Amino acid sequence: MRVIVTVAALLAALNQKPAPPVQFQFTETEVNSWVSKQLKARRYMGIEKAVFKFFDGNYVSTYSTVDFDQVQRWQSHVIPSAAKLFLNGRRDLWVDFRFQSEGGKIALRVEKAYIDNVHVPNAAANGLLQMVAAAADEPDPTSMSPMPLPLAKIWTEGRELRGGN
Repeated sequence: MRVIVTVAALLAALNQKPAPPVQFQFTETEVNSWVSKQLKARRYMGIEKAVFKFFDGNYVSTYSTVDFDQVQRWQSHVIPSAAKLFLNGRRDLWVDFRFQSEGGKIALRVEKAYIDNVHVPNAAANGLLQMVAAAADEPDPTSMSPMPLPLAKIWTEGRELRGGN
């Protein structure tokens, strides 16, 4: 399947020192196929399912099912104490976000969030992102932070995710 080879080749290239110049474009179908295979091969932090939709203007819609009890067992410090009241058990999450990236950095801003069809105010959703990142000793995803891979920029165009270094 093309996407597995392409994603694997992209990751291998980006992990070289120094990374060669690369550009990519993946359709949402290709991304979702790759994510599905990764989740079947091994569980990531209790994520059972994740589906992405890409729109122009760096807008991404996500739908996922997460077992927060499994997350808690895997790394108990990742879910902030205040959030454990509603982030427990198996939950469906719908989160739409917009991102900006430039110069190897990226920032996310939640545009819409639901947990089991209950709306979560954007300020609370963005605050939760910040708390989870802090608990996992990761940079604040709502302010410009280094991308996890040596990419200069990523963006969405139509139903595709594109990028390069």
